[in-house]
Amino acid sequence: MIIRLNDLTKIYNSQRILDHLNLSFTDEAPCCLMGPSGSGKTTLLRILLGLERPDGGSYSITGENGSDLTGSVRFAAVFQEDRLCEAFTPVENIQMVTGRALSGERIRGELSRLLPPECFDRPVWTMSGGMKRRTAICRAVLARSQALLMDEPFTGLDEYNRRLAIRYIREKAAGRLLILTTHQEEDVELIGGRLVRL
Repeated sequence: MIIRLNDLTKIYNSQRILDHLNLSFTDEAPCCLMGPSGSGKTTLLRILLGLERPDGGSYSITGENGSDLTGSVRFAAVFQEDRLCEAFTPVENIQMVTGRALSGERIRGELSRLLPPECFDRPVWTMSGGMKRRTAICRAVLARSQALLMDEPFTGLDEYNRRLAIRYIREKAAGRLLILTTHQEEDVELIGGRLVRL
């Protein structure tokens, strides 16, 4: 699968956040977007998710056989905010996106890669910010999707848990298109992807 940006432009309050951007992303290797605040990283992900419209240009999504997949690709995302249901447990949050495709036992097994077991059945609102972040990562990775878009997924994680999360994402995202934003070049090296500076 390939996502191509063609002169993609986004303007906020007369300021060009994205200015005739031409890029392509494939499912062959992760892509890490870096740039200063306001450079359009989050805006680009929101456009690809269909949450915002570009002011100019376009993007297309093409399958391996050249078929047009624009508008039919299933995305999973990690936003800058965790966007979890705070009254639900981590297991329940993940079940919301997996449905019956994964058993509770399998979900607990996946969560154990990132969280201590005593967190699995606690309401999310009782958990630390780092634990919530890891739950959001696990939820996105386990959702049935063809592409993963992650906006600063390692925010709030200490060094140990950041490396744990990177290893988990790298393993579970294999074969899917992965675009993530980061402020740390080391993340690019650890995830094994291509670096694009905006």
